[in-house]
Amino acid sequence: MTVALRTYARCAATLVMAVGVTVLIGWLADLHVLRSLVPGGIEMKVNTALALLFGGAALVMLSGGTRWPVLLVIGKCLAAFIALIGAMSFSEWIIGIDLGIDQLLITEEPGAVYTSAPGRMPPNTALCLMCDGLALVLLDWRLKSGLRPAQVLCLIQLTIALLALLVYSYGVGAAYSQTGVTQMAMHTAIALLLLSTSILSLRPDDGLMALITSTTRGGMVARRVVPAAIILPLVIAFGCLKAIDAFAWPVGLAFAILEVSTVVILASLVGWCAHSLQRADEDRDRASERIRASSEEIAAANQRLHVLAEERRLAQEKVQELARDLAVSNAESANQAKSAFLANMSHELRTPLNAIIGFSQMLDDRLFGELNAKQAKHVNHIQVGGRHLLKLINEILDLSTIEAGKLEIETGPIDLHVVATEVHDTMHALAAEKRLALVFAVPSLRFVGDSGRIRQILLNLVANAIKFTPDGGRIEVSASAIQDERGRTIRLTVRDTGIGIRKEDLGRLFVEFGRLDDSYARTTEGSGLGLALTKRLAELLGGGISVLSDGLGAGATFTVDLPETPPSASSASSASSASSPGSPALGSKAAAAQTRRPLRGLVLVVEDETSTQEMLADALISNGFEVMIASDATEALAHVARRPPMAVILDIALAGGSSGWEVLENLHASAHTRNIPVVTLTANDDRALARNLGARDALLKPIDREHLLAVVETVIRRQQMNRTALLVDDDPMIVKYLSFALRERGWNVLSAASGDEAMNIARLQSPHIAIVDQTMVEPAGLALVERFARDPATAHMPVVVHVLHPLDADDLARLDPNRHAVVKKLESEALLEEVERLCDRCPADEAAPGMTSPIGLA
Repeated sequence: MTVALRTYARCAATLVMAVGVTVLIGWLADLHVLRSLVPGGIEMKVNTALALLFGGAALVMLSGGTRWPVLLVIGKCLAAFIALIGAMSFSEWIIGIDLGIDQLLITEEPGAVYTSAPGRMPPNTALCLMCDGLALVLLDWRLKSGLRPAQVLCLIQLTIALLALLVYSYGVGAAYSQTGVTQMAMHTAIALLLLSTSILSLRPDDGLMALITSTTRGGMVARRVVPAAIILPLVIAFGCLKAIDAFAWPVGLAFAILEVSTVVILASLVGWCAHSLQRADEDRDRASERIRASSEEIAAANQRLHVLAEERRLAQEKVQELARDLAVSNAESANQAKSAFLANMSHELRTPLNAIIGFSQMLDDRLFGELNAKQAKHVNHIQVGGRHLLKLINEILDLSTIEAGKLEIETGPIDLHVVATEVHDTMHALAAEKRLALVFAVPSLRFVGDSGRIRQILLNLVANAIKFTPDGGRIEVSASAIQDERGRTIRLTVRDTGIGIRKEDLGRLFVEFGRLDDSYARTTEGSGLGLALTKRLAELLGGGISVLSDGLGAGATFTVDLPETPPSASSASSASSASSPGSPALGSKAAAAQTRRPLRGLVLVVEDETSTQEMLADALISNGFEVMIASDATEALAHVARRPPMAVILDIALAGGSSGWEVLENLHASAHTRNIPVVTLTANDDRALARNLGARDALLKPIDREHLLAVVETVIRRQQMNRTALLVDDDPMIVKYLSFALRERGWNVLSAASGDEAMNIARLQSPHIAIVDQTMVEPAGLALVERFARDPATAHMPVVVHVLHPLDADDLARLDPNRHAVVKKLESEALLEEVERLCDRCPADEAAPGMTSPIGLA
């Protein structure tokens, strides 16, 4: 529709330009037939024709959008010129002064039909042109309310031009002669109507036009009613006037017919629109019903897909579990063979090496006589080579032992300064050979750890720094204790001024047998195992290692972070074994056997779908719960009667004629089972109904496994807390009402009618939370809250303030948002939510000194 309106706007503008050009030709050629629509009729003035020509041209230019910015500027200038012509002509009529623009182009002789001022356009024409010019200038201006002033100006001009045209249509043109001013020509009125409607159509999707062109029901009504409201009264009035002339009807009768006809037609039109709207509403309702039915079908299909996906996941888990069990079995066999091999190799390699190194040392010590220079040199080569080979074998065996999970950690108290001093004494001579400054700044940090492994880490890092630092360089070793969210950490730092490391090589630095492709590195001895072994040792102690370097020649900084208390030897070995390359992780059954927590209670699962039963049971059992399964209401109630569980997970939509509602109602009706927390599962969003019938929580299918476990743990924890609330209110009805609501949620309730009584009860009974009426007479509620806060026995007790009117800023400032909440009276749901929130935020283990822990909590 918007495209059609814009097309109409351009066509109408072209027609207006044609009218203006035709009239101008008539004035230039002195052809009266071109200046008047009918022979002897009123002629269009020269200024009017020129303004219409400019108006149509401006509208065509402005309809092209922003593709031609020059045309937009020209169009705005033409529009401003039209507004100026109209304003000047209108002012001539108003102030009675001739501004000289009437005879400026072509001189008109006096005596023209219905013309009181030669060459001057009529005042209504001038006003219309002024409105059209301003509308084109303000075409794209929009107010904050969304209204376009240009459209309002067009409506004003449309009204004036339509009035002039109706005067002609009704045959009362002589009325103009009685006004004493020039009359608007008929074709001028038609051209102005075309110009105003084309301006309105130029922006059909905004402002007032947006209502008519919209696809909403309001737009549909507007498109039907507005044309009828404009055309029908005109047609009926025209018919009445013709009837008066032709049949000499009385004027009163004609107007009565006019009014009745208008009422009947408009009422019929309104009825038609109302009927259409009703049909649209019915169609919408039917479509909504179809959408709802489709949504239910989609939900059912999704549920089936979820069940199939869960079955597939369980099957995959079983396959993976079998694969892991097989891998664990193979790994155990491989580890046993590897351990036996390592033990044999350790004996077979170390024994001859010890002999080689020992006998060479004896020769070097001259125990068998003096050696000549050449002999001493060769003996030194044997000794250095033997020690290097022994170091390499030790590193390989240590690395293999770590991968096999057999390396033991011997923990004990450590003074890091003592360990660092030993390392300094060991490496000092080696650093002195290269004239390196070896600086140790290690304070006396005491913690628990394996001193031998920490010494080995420091020795490897310092030896690596000495190896890759040129003569005359500097090596600094420092240590500090840092505190972060994980606790206290010991940080060791070894910084050198050596050859540095390229950033692209940092990732390969800790790879076994890996040596960086550097000319300096190739000239130094080493197996490439030292840093890899250091990384494994740091991880074995529960820490990690990192390195920083700005590139070649910039040195390097190695940082080792170790926990203040390392993991035990067994757990660390297991972790190392699980994370080392080529060592499979434990199977789920083996892992569960190692990490399974003590049973945390019995949970009854009431579910008729086997796959969902298995999923829920696996999730609960893996988290330490004992599980009973029931497939219908009868079996569920029998289980509860025989052995009451700590919680019930209940599917509402059970098959076989029974339902979860029946189970829920039976549990809630019995005093023996009323306090068992129930968590319902439902495919429809009827969770509010489940809570109203006594469920502690309600979950919507499909169920998120982690969320389900969190909910079960929460309801059991709350049930075990044996929670007590203290109600402080001097209104017995309020106390009775809130006591009932709290007991329905599993709370024990204490009540007090005064502040002193409340303080005594709070000190003796240690309730978990207090609910205080702010409007109590003695003392005021906020004063009692402050007494609770000052008393050590009740300082940690959260308080909900029950108010009738909102508190002011000063009163709110007296409350601690971490311990206090404010709820208006008669809003029981909000009150209960705040009670639960504050109790979750301030659990029982934060009770004040001297207060006993709630039942079930250590």
